[in-house]
Order: sequence, then structure tokens, then C-alpha cells
Amino acid sequence: LSKALGMDSVIIVDGWQTNDSNRGYAFCGDWEPVRIPDIKGLVEKIQDTGMKVILWFSVPFLGEKAKRWDEFKDFLLNPNGTLDVHCLDPRYRHIREYLVQTYENAVRDWGLDGLKLDFIDNFLLTEDSVKPDPRRDFESLEEGIDALMTDVTDKLRKIKPDIMIEFRQSYVGPSI
Repeated sequence: LSKALGMDSVIIVDGWQTNDSNRGYAFCGDWEPVRIPDIKGLVEKIQDTGMKVILWFSVPFLGEKAKRWDEFKDFLLNPNGTLDVHCLDPRYRHIREYLVQTYENAVRDWGLDGLKLDFIDNFLLTEDSVKPDPRRDFESLEEGIDALMTDVTDKLRKIKPDIMIEFRQSYVGPSI
């Protein structure tokens, strides 16, 4: 019915990655299709109608209940945050590689047509994250974010040249 009414794309938003129905992002970071275990089958079913499928990710968020919490908890922009979610620090190469690989796997393995990459504007320096760390390959947060978004675009276009990517953030600033 949606296709007949003129819809060409479906965006699957927050909630696909967890069965937790509480408002919040405590489980962000694992990016496993828990609520939609056959996500590839769902994507194919939607594509069979002639529509494209875009999947939502909250780019910076790592929740304290995520399986990967212990692996990444020392690479956060807001380690002393008060919520059950924190922001990964893209100034570390392995953080960027993890995020890019996550999106590559999703596009390749599930046959996605696009990604909605949300909360990019939540990458913010805090008092804790301005301290020098020799493990970083960027000191500038802006350069780390730019490297992440450039790598995402380049890698995904190699898989799917016409991929749709929404970089959702506040639509102001020099990088836009």
C-alpha cells in the first residue's frame, strides 16, 4: 500500500537493535538486530515491493549495557556522563574502524540501500576528553569526526555506489 501511495523508501529507526522498550540508549553499540532477527529477510521483502530500505544508527553512542562496553569504555568523550550512554571518541583509529566496519557489515550482510547516521552533533569535548592521550591519531575532534564520516562514505560507496546516507546532525557549521 505504501508504494502505491508514492513512498519509495522505508527508514527503520531506533528499536531494531534491542528488545529493551525503555526510552534511552543503554544498549547502543552492539548493533545486533535483536528485535528483527531476520533483518535481511525483512529488507528483501521491502525491496521486493520496489522500495528501498534505510537503517538508523546512533553514531556516537555506547551504552553501559552494551556487550562492547568493557572493550570501549576507556575511549569515550564523556566518561563521567550521568546517563547510561556515552559518546565514543572518533579521535582514536580503532573507534573509527569499529564504526565503519559496523556500517559496512550492515550494508553488505543485510542488503541495505542506505543508512541514517544520527546524533553526530553529540560528539562534544568535555573536561575529561581534552586531556592529551598518545593513543589518539587526532587531537582535534573535528578532524576525527571528518575522518570518520569520510571513511564511512568512501567504504560504503565501494560496496554500493548509489548508497543513501543521511548524516543527521544540527544543520549548521563549516562541514555541512
